[in-house]
Amino acid sequence: MDKTIEQLSQEVEELIQRVEAGRKGDTNIRERKMRFFDAGQAPVQRILAPQTRKKVEEFTFEELMLGRMLLNARGGILPDALEKRFQEQAVQFRTMTEDGAATGAELVPDVWNGLLQDARAATKVANLFEQVPMTSKTVELMEMGDAVFYKPTGEGQAVTATDLVTAKRLMTAYELKAQVDVGDRLDEDAAIQMLPSIRARLVLNAAEAIDEAVLCADASTGKQNINYYAATGGSDLAANSRFLLGFDGLLHYCLNEVTGQGSNLAALTTDDFLTLISLLDKYADNPDRCVFIMDRYVKNKAIGLSDFQGVEKLGAQASLLTGQIGVIYGSPVVMSGALLKSNATGQVDQTGGSNTKGRVVLVNRDMWKVGFRRTVQVRSERSESKGLTSLVCSFRMGLQCLGDRSTATYCHAALGFDTTV
Repeated sequence: MDKTIEQLSQEVEELIQRVEAGRKGDTNIRERKMRFFDAGQAPVQRILAPQTRKKVEEFTFEELMLGRMLLNARGGILPDALEKRFQEQAVQFRTMTEDGAATGAELVPDVWNGLLQDARAATKVANLFEQVPMTSKTVELMEMGDAVFYKPTGEGQAVTATDLVTAKRLMTAYELKAQVDVGDRLDEDAAIQMLPSIRARLVLNAAEAIDEAVLCADASTGKQNINYYAATGGSDLAANSRFLLGFDGLLHYCLNEVTGQGSNLAALTTDDFLTLISLLDKYADNPDRCVFIMDRYVKNKAIGLSDFQGVEKLGAQASLLTGQIGVIYGSPVVMSGALLKSNATGQVDQTGGSNTKGRVVLVNRDMWKVGFRRTVQVRSERSESKGLTSLVCSFRMGLQCLGDRSTATYCHAALGFDTTV
């Protein structure tokens, strides 16, 4: 809590005054003597007693929680009526829902509000691309060709008209979920105190999952998924794998869709970055609209290259992009933990010992779009038989690029793999 001892003492004093005020006129009161300390640390005996039923019900859950925590710390307990009130409200907390009156609607928004914004802010990859609002499960992305300019044959003469080529690319939202269980044996006080930590962890994990989806999502089943690859033998990818989102990410695009957009880099040099730039062709014409996304291993090697511009050279521009660690040939560099070591083909092998190589992606930011049909949110689910409360964090997102994903004409992403690290 961000409160001083003086502030807590003042709140306790106000609580005592409210209790004592409620005692007036009540002839059926059970008193309990508690010991508090004044500003000079001298022990002062106070008498706490429950108010009438009407008065007891005026206490909020937060007030009772604070008083209970302070009393427990001093070896004391709440009066019976107040303890009963606290337990009633604690049960409501354990069975809270976001839209249920008096069952969590008053607590959930304060705790879980803004999860998507916080998760998006924590992403290093998804934040690079424009976010498209998804008002339904599927959204059509419009694509339009270029107009052609001609020299008029004479004054006042018309030129050949251009029939603009248009196309639609479909973006579909898919769901990912994570669940955290809190058992009844965990004291209610501790559960309340844990909420900020649970929230922070869910935000971090959601951000990691979003970045991983953008980079590594692969709808391939069996043994050919780029995240669970086996050239021979091996086992099938689990049906509930987080990689089987329904859409394919940047790595799959470069390895399996647009032929020639993968490059074996071997020993990393500055010329290797030029190779990736050349693979993007016209999509690398504006280097500030492209970004290098590399794993931590390639990043560590890149920092040692003489042509690499580190943060110390970027100055104020170092914070332009979340996770930015430098600039190479005019394009910012981002390190992502979602990129794991891979085998020599750029895929994560089922045999762990085969994954010794690094990877780096170069992508045109304007040619990919990210969308969310459901923002990052948390729901609670109560199981009396199991004696626990489950917090379920979920979101529905989509990813799509512009252009035919199987045509070399659209070469707006490239992957460097087999990098010795």
